[in-house]
Amino acid sequence: MKNCICFIGSQLSKQRFLLAMAGAEAGEDTQMLELAKEEQKGIRKLIETLQIKLLQSLVPSDKHDASDVIVEVAAGRTTGGDICQQFTREIFEMYQNFASYKQWAFEVLNYTPAEYGGLHHAAARIAGESVYRHFKYEGGMHRVQRIPEVGLSSRMQRIHTGTMMVIVLPQPDEVGTRSQSERIRTYNFTQDRVTDHRISYVTRDIKEFLSGGELLEELISELLKSAETEALLELVENSRD
Repeated sequence: MKNCICFIGSQLSKQRFLLAMAGAEAGEDTQMLELAKEEQKGIRKLIETLQIKLLQSLVPSDKHDASDVIVEVAAGRTTGGDICQQFTREIFEMYQNFASYKQWAFEVLNYTPAEYGGLHHAAARIAGESVYRHFKYEGGMHRVQRIPEVGLSSRMQRIHTGTMMVIVLPQPDEVGTRSQSERIRTYNFTQDRVTDHRISYVTRDIKEFLSGGELLEELISELLKSAETEALLELVENSRD
């Protein structure tokens, strides 16, 4: 940890030196300025990575982080139409795509389809490196807001709200995550926005988010960073008592 702190300090000093040099040479050598800016970007990214690793080293790890998981999804209530069942299928497919993105094994254990291509309930086992660490903040109520695409008359073309539940169980220990009634995230299709209510995180492009790739991983990373920061602050507070 001490070595990590010293390295971050040295990189910060190097970054300040580069900024000073870039400013001094700006009017003389454009190429040198561009090279300095590129190196500065690389140093910033390296420092951010080291800061995350430093934070992780200070916070006790969750004993289940390395576990595989069973993920269950279940459709909830809706104000109209079949949007809950459709949304449940989209979330299940998002997790399946995310498992593929992370090169994890995805085994469907149960799949109960609904009418019109929706999904009532499904469960899958996901196995791979640190699966539970990535999924432990997915458990809870997910809310959708959208205008149904087909099947309604023009007078009913209004925003409908529905919910679905996600349950995450680390294996082999069946310890559920979070209260099932806690609303953790809203998917607003009309505004093309996903909002995670726990950390006030907003991202755009719902279609891309539901593809289970980089945008989902970015949100998961922010959730982990927030939880680790909160845990570190709690450790500091407890040490003062």
